[in-house]
Amino acid sequence: MTRRICVAVFLALLLLPAFQAQAQQKARIQGAVSLQGNSPAKGYVVQVGRYWSYTDLKGHYRIDDVPFGKYSVEVKKKGTVVKRAEIDVREPVVTYNVTL
Repeated sequence: MTRRICVAVFLALLLLPAFQAQAQQKARIQGAVSLQGNSPAKGYVVQVGRYWSYTDLKGHYRIDDVPFGKYSVEVKKKGTVVKRAEIDVREPVVTYNVTL
């Protein structure tokens, strides 16, 4: 019985880093959306998969806790897609800037 507990604790400690690494594989996607002439695109929606954010007054956006993977990015204004691209999220911070 004691040996089983020791083996169970050992295995749990051995596998813990693998579970932590899996849990840490999320990213922040950030950037800016600008119009032709470099003026900020404020109030646009930037959607990455099911994750999204509005651009602020300077055209900046930030989306946290996006799991690593390949995504379609859509920039929308009033529900209409104005730009679409594909990105591969493999780093903890991904910067994606868009000019419309």
